[in-house]
Amino acid sequence: MTLEKYERDIIVTNRNRGLQRISIFHPAYLPLQYPLLFPYGERGYQLGICYHDATTIQRGKNKRNKVTVHEFFKYHMHYRNNQPNPYLCYGRLSKQVIVDARAMEDEDRLQFIARNQEKLRAEYIQGIFDAIGKGTTSKSNRKKSISTF
Repeated sequence: MTLEKYERDIIVTNRNRGLQRISIFHPAYLPLQYPLLFPYGERGYQLGICYHDATTIQRGKNKRNKVTVHEFFKYHMHYRNNQPNPYLCYGRLSKQVIVDARAMEDEDRLQFIARNQEKLRAEYIQGIFDAIGKGTTSKSNRKKSISTF
């Protein structure tokens, strides 16, 4: 089975273009999915949101300057005094959007794994080859040598 069969999306019609798919990473996905929570069409998560100060986030050798799905929803679901928050103040509907946000995060992670399968499997298999190359034959030694990679 392919990954495309499991995608969630919304189909909208446009006068000029006809039917058009809106994926979960489109900024209009959440307002279209939950119009009661976002009556003014506030933008939802989209790919490529940059940090305000991109130099502050560093992970080892790689610098990350884009906001992740998890960070976006963590920021927007945080309680703030005297500010209405659609993610928190609408009871069961708020719970539904929180579950949907978590599903979006999981789907993003699964798509990353699917897109980078060759690199991920190569690193795993390379660890096994390195352990065998070192002459590791017993099961307990193999676990120790693989876990160090």
